[in-house]
Amino acid sequence: MEELVRREIYGPQGAQQIEDMGSIAVSIANRWQQGWPERVKSLIEARIYLVNLDAQIERELEASAGAVDLQILTQEPPIWQPTKQSDVTFLDDNAIWPLPLFVTYQGPRTEEQMVIETAMRRHQAAFTW
Repeated sequence: MEELVRREIYGPQGAQQIEDMGSIAVSIANRWQQGWPERVKSLIEARIYLVNLDAQIERELEASAGAVDLQILTQEPPIWQPTKQSDVTFLDDNAIWPLPLFVTYQGPRTEEQMVIETAMRRHQAAFTW
C-alpha cells in the first residue's frame, strides 16, 4: 500500500482511519491532497471528509466492477465552501453529509427503509474525527 501523503493534516486518528479503509482510500486521499489541498482542508474542518472519501471509494469500486468507462470517476474531492452574501451565509457545495439524527419519510417507514437506515448509520458511525 502506498504511504499516506501529508498524514499530519488528518491528525493521528484521522490518518489511521483512512489507512484502515484500505489502499483505495489512501490512493484517493493522496490524489485529493496533492491536487486540491484547500478542499481537503475544508472537508476536514467541516468533519465530512471521511463520509465523502467513503462515497468516492464506493463510486470507484462500482465503476471498476463494470470496468466499461473509468473516465466517469471524478479525480477531485467534493466542494464544501461557505459563501457570504449580504450578511447571509450560503453553502456552495456538492459534498455528502452523514445522515442526520432524524430523517423524515412520507408515510410510515417500510421494513426495508428501516434496515437501510440502520445499516447506513452503523457504517457512518466510524467517521468520528
